[in-house]
Amino acid sequence: MAPHDVVCTDNLVFGLTVKVRDSVTDAPAGRQAAVVAQDGAYQETLQFLGAISATDSLTFFGAAERAGTYRITATKAGYRSWTRGGVDLSSDVCHVHPVVVEARLQPSITGSYP
Repeated sequence: MAPHDVVCTDNLVFGLTVKVRDSVTDAPAGRQAAVVAQDGAYQETLQFLGAISATDSLTFFGAAERAGTYRITATKAGYRSWTRGGVDLSSDVCHVHPVVVEARLQPSITGSYP
């Protein structure tokens, strides 16, 4: 094999990992949240790791082998919507290069103020 030949693995690489936390307590806040990634007309609801792991209430993943520039939105009842744009995922000949993003949700303000 020549030195410039590339051998790729068969692994599926997720480009986006989003960790959802409460911005006040720093506690994991992924349970019952929704995380959506959008790149132009492409939109994907990220998968929640807690759905397959009872111990993880933090992590969402998606954009499997898909490079692009994403806008990520996280929503959850009782919290303000969180958005980050311009999240760039690059790739090489084999796989996308993963990016980890932390979504820090701010609790909604309720009640009355003087």
